[in-house]
Amino acid sequence: MNAAEFFADPNKEPLLALQSGLDQAYCRLQRARQEYDACSIMAPFGGVIGNLIISEGDIVSAGQECCQLFDLSKVNVVLGIIETEINSLECDRRAELEFAAIPGRIYEGQVFSINPAIDEQSKTCRISVRVDNQNGEIKAGMFAVAAIEQKIHPHVLMVPNAAIIERDQRQLLFVVRGGAAKWCYVDTGFKNETCTEITRSSQNLQEGDSVIVSGHLTLVNDSPIVIVQNSNEEVSKQ
Repeated sequence: MNAAEFFADPNKEPLLALQSGLDQAYCRLQRARQEYDACSIMAPFGGVIGNLIISEGDIVSAGQECCQLFDLSKVNVVLGIIETEINSLECDRRAELEFAAIPGRIYEGQVFSINPAIDEQSKTCRISVRVDNQNGEIKAGMFAVAAIEQKIHPHVLMVPNAAIIERDQRQLLFVVRGGAAKWCYVDTGFKNETCTEITRSSQNLQEGDSVIVSGHLTLVNDSPIVIVQNSNEEVSKQ
């Protein structure tokens, strides 16, 4: 039987109708699959859903906000820095943060961005510090206090702030030499919360020298001393 005879045979018409119906059903199936795929919302990144404002069964239109997605593996902490400090900050500087909701735990981060604009009312600049949060302890909206590295001065001689006293309008400290306290007049440079830079000293102060940090306000030169634990500290180079 050739093709012409097949189409001319009236007994074959039901087969053609079935084939046509199958094709239409297949087209409807493909369209249904496309519509189903279009109903799936693909997130641009993995995270945790929060602030959900719709419920199961709600009708959602295109472009309607339904929730927020949070990636808490790394968080950006926004801080306000006073304008007098902003020029001493740079991106990638190390920061230490403590959150009020997580007392006693210090998190390390890095300055990620610095807003060049100063808020006219608060006179502060907004910076972002990126913090690793793999355990998910830090939550969005938490309050934090931060300490941030400012200007870095490598290879300088540093002594504890408590070692430096003032006499006759000159700065000095006591360095331990041969079991006695020796006056050591100093010129100082940069200072932070714990240490002061020494730029010049009358006793040729060296890294590793022991300096007195307590009980030295009434001490005189060449006084014999007995070192008590934690009452003296070493000069360090940073």
